Formats: sequence, structure tokens, C-alpha cells
Amino acid sequence: MTPTQRFSFLFGAALAGSLAVGLPLSWGQPIHVESPWVREAPPMAQAAGVFMTIKNASDQADRLIRVESPAARAVEIHRTKIAGDMATMERIDALDVPANGEAVLKPGGLHIMLIDPKGQVKTGGTVPLTLVFEKAGQMALDVPVKKMEGPGHMKKPHGQPGPMKH
Repeated sequence: MTPTQRFSFLFGAALAGSLAVGLPLSWGQPIHVESPWVREAPPMAQAAGVFMTIKNASDQADRLIRVESPAARAVEIHRTKIAGDMATMERIDALDVPANGEAVLKPGGLHIMLIDPKGQVKTGGTVPLTLVFEKAGQMALDVPVKKMEGPGHMKKPHGQPGPMKH
């Protein structure tokens, strides 16, 4: 058997085996991140927000269970809640990423918080992050820092009431 025939036979056997036990045939990572960015924070800021879209090309849901970074004392997954005219942020344990869907992290909604950054989070820099998923495992990113929009720590999304409280 020639090397090409051997490869074809082994590839065919692997494909048949995958299909026989119902495993998806996937050459790439089912989870990928689009447009990640960190909001620039003023000097001595106690927190900085991280935003992105997490896409899941798998037919199985996954969960972002932890985020790590050497650039901050702690990293937490948050969601913004509106109560009356006050917006507050609360820590959540995990973020669901639906099968064949996405989770959008944006200002005024779901987001990642860098708690007590170890240096100034400044435009032009990057922040190393490791996203840890329940099924897909770890994904390392270097996230670019972008300039703040507006005069405050958080720009109020259009139509959202009141100030933001941590």
C-alpha cells in the first residue's frame, strides 16, 4: 500500500468511526471570539470593562466558566441589571453560549470586568486574557484597548436610565 493509499484508508476509517458513534466532524475550534476590546480606564481606575462576541459553531451549548488575566487582581463575568432608574452590575458564575449561537458582551449588558488592573489600561495596549469554557477548554487572547466613549467610566447605552453602580 502506498503512503497516499494508507492516508486515504486511515482518513476513511476515522471518518466512518466518527459518524458511527455520532461525533461531530470538526477540524477547528467550535468556539471563536469576534471583536474583543477593553475600554481604556483612567489612571488608578479600580476596574475596566472587556467586551466581545463569543460565537459557538457547535451543535452543543457551552459555558464560559472563568476568565483569567495576569493584568488584574481578579477577573469576573458581570451582567448589568436595571432597577427603577438605577443600573447595577452583578457578578455571575458562568455565561451560557448557545449551540450554533452567540453571547454578546457589550457596555450596559453582559461583560467581563478586570478588577484592580495592575497597570494603566491605556489605548494602544493589549490585555492578555484566558477564557475558560466548560467544554471547549481554554482560549488565550491578547485584547486591544480602545479609548473610552464619553466623560465617565461607563457610557450609558442609548435609552438606559440612571447612573451605573458597582
